Amino acid sequence: MNLVNNMNIDWNGTLNRVKSIVFNGASSVLMSTLGAATALASTTVEFVLAFVFSIYILAQKKKLSTQIKKVLYAFFKKERVDFMLEILKLTNNTFSNFITGQCTVSAILGVTFFIVMTILRLPYAIVISIIIGVFSIIPMIGSIIGFVLSVLLLLIFNPIKAVVFIVVYAIIKQLEDNLIYPKVVGNSVGLPSILVLVAIILGDKILGVAGMIISIPLFSVAYVLFRKEVYTRLERKSLKIE
Repeated sequence: MNLVNNMNIDWNGTLNRVKSIVFNGASSVLMSTLGAATALASTTVEFVLAFVFSIYILAQKKKLSTQIKKVLYAFFKKERVDFMLEILKLTNNTFSNFITGQCTVSAILGVTFFIVMTILRLPYAIVISIIIGVFSIIPMIGSIIGFVLSVLLLLIFNPIKAVVFIVVYAIIKQLEDNLIYPKVVGNSVGLPSILVLVAIILGDKILGVAGMIISIPLFSVAYVLFRKEVYTRLERKSLKIE
């Protein structure tokens, strides 16, 4: 007892410091949890509202289209409105065809991986094919995410099988990038294969992932309009170039 008293320990100060550390730690954890919960709730609400709004737009598509046309024709010249509507129609068709082409490529990849993995007797063929097919809907970056998840899954089962899968993925990926994707997506949006690759590269440099997604249909719209203008000018000059 005398030894403890002689040490002159400030028990009250020590206890206050411990209380302060515990309180600050608990507050930090509580604030982080509340922040995460709030962000999750906000994201969920925004998603629900966007979904409901999309359903409403689709349900009232024809009526809204008519109303918008009335407003445009009321405030602008007929020729200008006709041109605007032509561009909007072209853009809508292009984006629809792009989504169809993107889904087609994803389906081709999923089936290809399933067949090859089944032949090579790699595990989780169905699961990995679905993962790659679903994530491949996102241009460029999606296939990388699917690849990483698939490799991690195979590493848990057998590292040797994971190495074999990496080789298989590299071969199929080359076929997709240089043959399947430019051909299928390019045909679906009316864009030459080389311009599909250019659109993806420029979209990535300018806007990142979002740019890669929207660059192909936007390039397609610009390409169609430019080609139309070129042919119109050639006809005015009575020129026919083979």
